[in-house]
Amino acid sequence: MFIDWDLAAPGRRLWDVALAACTFVPLYPSAARQRERFRVFCDAYGLPPNDQVELLDVAVQRIGRMWQVLVDNAEREPYASLVRGGHAEFWQRVDRHVRDRAGTWREMLSPG
Repeated sequence: MFIDWDLAAPGRRLWDVALAACTFVPLYPSAARQRERFRVFCDAYGLPPNDQVELLDVAVQRIGRMWQVLVDNAEREPYASLVRGGHAEFWQRVDRHVRDRAGTWREMLSPG
């Protein structure tokens, strides 16, 4: 089990699953075979087809939120150190990468 308390709050199950997909698939720009790995992740988690498509949309939102939290809090620690270390730029690249590919990934996941 992995727990990240920085942004802990009540929320939707898919919000947390989206972070797991982003991290474990991973959805980063340099990762290979993301479409297939995303599908395997969804199938292994037991998500129904409609939830798989929604998970991709939630992942896009979650990645954008990761970037926004870093930018919004760049003046204070621990975020200032993360921003100096390139994490804001990294999450911005991930955001662009996933948004650019979301359409083709969504087609692959769509039921029927």
